[in-house]
Amino acid sequence: MSDPGSIAGELSRSTTLLIQGEFTLRRAPQLGAQIQQLLSGARAVLVDCTDTSDVDLSAIQLLLSARCSAQAAGKSVTLKNPASGALREALSRGGFLSAATSAADRSFWLKD
Repeated sequence: MSDPGSIAGELSRSTTLLIQGEFTLRRAPQLGAQIQQLLSGARAVLVDCTDTSDVDLSAIQLLLSARCSAQAAGKSVTLKNPASGALREALSRGGFLSAATSAADRSFWLKD
């Protein structure tokens, strides 16, 4: 059994960031900082975008950048659920779900 004092110093396994409403350039810096902060205390961040109402390319860039940065640090940023609603529409408009998209990227967005 682990010493209770050592558990407090370990990173938690995962945490979830719920993003509701607008996920656009205006909120990107704040949400990026939140993801970084959550990654400092967890091995994985699950991002829940199911209740977003407006998503632009800066949101997609933020998620891709966070994913790459997390992987470089031996951590992960993933979507809690397959992209749907406003996020899926933005991905389609931006060409992120085209036939040219890599299997790893499609899996990140769609969980397939």
